[in-house]
Amino acid sequence: MRPGGKLVIRYVPDFDYVARAYVEKQPGETNPTFDLYEVYRYTHGDPVPWNAPEQIHRDVFTRSSLEADLRDTGFEAVSVSNVSYR
Repeated sequence: MRPGGKLVIRYVPDFDYVARAYVEKQPGETNPTFDLYEVYRYTHGDPVPWNAPEQIHRDVFTRSSLEADLRDTGFEAVSVSNVSYR
């Protein structure tokens, strides 16, 4: 990337929010309660036939871990916004 370039990463699940929704038994998107199926959908991707294996998430991040990874990689200005479940 050139100096001054901009990297935009969208739709990275924030595991802090996912874990909180599960522990607090918040309402789910596909089930009445945010259960382990909901956790799997948010952390690994929805296990449906049209969701190709290459679309499945292979890592879990929190907002702070993503910010740290970007800074450690050399990005100068890091801004992470939470747009998440509920």
